[in-house]
Amino acid sequence: MAARCSAQAVTAAIDELGVQAQVSTASVNGPKSVVVAGAEAELLMVMRQLDQVGKRLSVSHAFHSPLMMPMAEEFRAVVTWLSESEALSSANPSIPVVSTVTGSVASAEELADPEHWVRQVWSPVLFSGALEAALDQWSGEASRPCVVLEVGPDPVLSRMARPWVGAGRVAAWCASLDRQSKVDDVGGIEKAATILDEHLNSSPTLRSSLDSVFPKRKAFPWQAPPHPLLQHTQVIEDDGVTRHKAVFHDALMDLFTDHTIQGRCLFPGAGFVEMALAAAAALVRSGGQMSNAAMTLQEVAFREPLDLEVGSALVCEVPADGRDVEFRPAGEPDHVVCSVGQVAHESSLGSTPPSSLSESRTRCADEVLGISERYADLRERGYHGPQFQTLSQVWRSASGDEVVAKLRVPAALSSERYHVHPAVLDGVFQLASFTGSADASVSKVWTPRRVHELRFVGKITQYDNTDKHMWAVGRLTTNHDPYSASSRELDLQVFDDLPPVSYTHLTLPTNREV
Repeated sequence: MAARCSAQAVTAAIDELGVQAQVSTASVNGPKSVVVAGAEAELLMVMRQLDQVGKRLSVSHAFHSPLMMPMAEEFRAVVTWLSESEALSSANPSIPVVSTVTGSVASAEELADPEHWVRQVWSPVLFSGALEAALDQWSGEASRPCVVLEVGPDPVLSRMARPWVGAGRVAAWCASLDRQSKVDDVGGIEKAATILDEHLNSSPTLRSSLDSVFPKRKAFPWQAPPHPLLQHTQVIEDDGVTRHKAVFHDALMDLFTDHTIQGRCLFPGAGFVEMALAAAAALVRSGGQMSNAAMTLQEVAFREPLDLEVGSALVCEVPADGRDVEFRPAGEPDHVVCSVGQVAHESSLGSTPPSSLSESRTRCADEVLGISERYADLRERGYHGPQFQTLSQVWRSASGDEVVAKLRVPAALSSERYHVHPAVLDGVFQLASFTGSADASVSKVWTPRRVHELRFVGKITQYDNTDKHMWAVGRLTTNHDPYSASSRELDLQVFDDLPPVSYTHLTLPTNREV
């Protein structure tokens, strides 16, 4: 649990209660910022002793506490083996390393000592002391400022440190990734390098210090983070097939747990589409094609539902020619749950522009009321959790052959790197419920069976950390059977600020009623 007090206060409370064997300070993040870890009952006793409510952190184990001791021996054996195999070098590091175990610059002997790494398991993380030691490598004078670069998924440590580090010691705080500020690895490194270069050009003292501390410095080959659904990629040279793998870890499942059909957590058809688009983009990059290529998917067939749980894995196999792409659950080579006839790319310059959104909005003047109430009813019946309730407003034409929708892109979803977020595209698929005759029931749930052709023109959509909106237009096709109560065939188009996405010929049969 995180607490707003000093490490000394925590130590005093633990000693007074006599619970040293169950609880300890796990992290010292600042003068008045600590994390306490251990057995829950004794931990709550310590928090009461400190008169702290605290904040419970979401972790799998009580790291850096006495409860980690049972695994210390096994871990010691592994680290000792690494040391004996010389994987832990005893050579002096070319770049100073500050240890969060000791809160000071580590010697070569310490870094090569297995016990130093074993202590990492149960000792507190002395973050504030380690940062102070790192900053002390530089003078605090204004003529010798430094740049602090945090490498990680979010600059949480920098935000904790700024209040107590003090003005004048740091020229700039930069992050390799900052979702809130829309800064990725490359942008963060470039910003830090630019600021540092400005001081280098104006401060010979700082330049000479850098040369002495980092005599052979060079740029690190940073890469953009992978697509959320293409976490692992392997090219099999024997058959020319590229295998992409998505593992549904806790963070992904926080999203897809909300995609429910009759109470089952299923991978959405929109997820297969997005994963295929990402695979097509990877095919473009590997072939050295233009980055502004328009990507096309043909004959996407959703063959079987794929149930999800934490740890599930999905493999997408893409032949070198982009034909006969198949999706399989990991470890089930004969079980195809989705297929794509062809993924392809072409120059976006010759693409046919989408139809006018403004003209469709003029034709669709009848607003459908009660969208929120519809979602509430569907959720009670086991459909569409909150993150997949992306339809904000819907308008119909007088004939019901055309609909326009405004779709909400929640802030929680907008920082992810998707072409079109699966929750948003799923909302587009949901438009099938609003087409047809005026007396048709919008309470039916329709799921996509096949996408005849999909065309994407544009770049990966990534917004800032605020709610945004997209627009969609759906039209019943000339092939649609007006007498069928169990199927819809639609042309669908999705519009951003500029219309980068066009979807055509989606066949959407109804799902079985609950």
